[in-house]
Amino acid sequence: MKCRIRTTAAVRRAAALGLGVFVTVAVSQAVGAELSCSSDDGRFRRCPLTGASDRDVRLARTLGSAECRRDFTWGADSSGVWVDQGCRAVFAYGDAGRGSIAGADPRKAASAGEARKVALGGRVYSPARGVVCDPLAGFCADAQGISMDFTEIFLGVEARQKFTKIIANVKSFDRTSFTLSSGTECRTAQQACYTHKGGDRIDRRTTQALFP
Repeated sequence: MKCRIRTTAAVRRAAALGLGVFVTVAVSQAVGAELSCSSDDGRFRRCPLTGASDRDVRLARTLGSAECRRDFTWGADSSGVWVDQGCRAVFAYGDAGRGSIAGADPRKAASAGEARKVALGGRVYSPARGVVCDPLAGFCADAQGISMDFTEIFLGVEARQKFTKIIANVKSFDRTSFTLSSGTECRTAQQACYTHKGGDRIDRRTTQALFP
């Protein structure tokens, strides 16, 4: 296994995650609040970034012709940013503690969430601050949109795998705007949820749960 880390202030404490099934783990470079990560040979690669799932990681720009789709060819978890199937891109990220659940590790939120499960209509509920889950639709979302990490945490691995297969067949999947089984539509660009798709009447309870 090879790991190449440029020791800037942002990644000085980063460490590679040792998984035997992956041949290479690499960081091409990290500067300030940006990290570039490349799947040059089409293989899965993880670029270490401590607490990446809590840093509001987002795609800044692509570096190649291969498509980079969140939760399909790239993603972020507690160990870093991962890329696959030729995705090469620069990712921007914020400070630790500024993620979707007010700085909490998502996995810690899973246990805390059981005590604050808030019903939002139908089968839709909020398991933790800043997260909404819909078992019927098969996904969970945070303030950035549909989240495969939270889907796995609160609905299980099978739910994540099933929804990942669904979006793999959608050419232009937009995780930032989605409709829940209750009929409520959430749009992250507006930081609001509406009572029905295409409507302009705000669903206050869901909005407050997802965008606290």
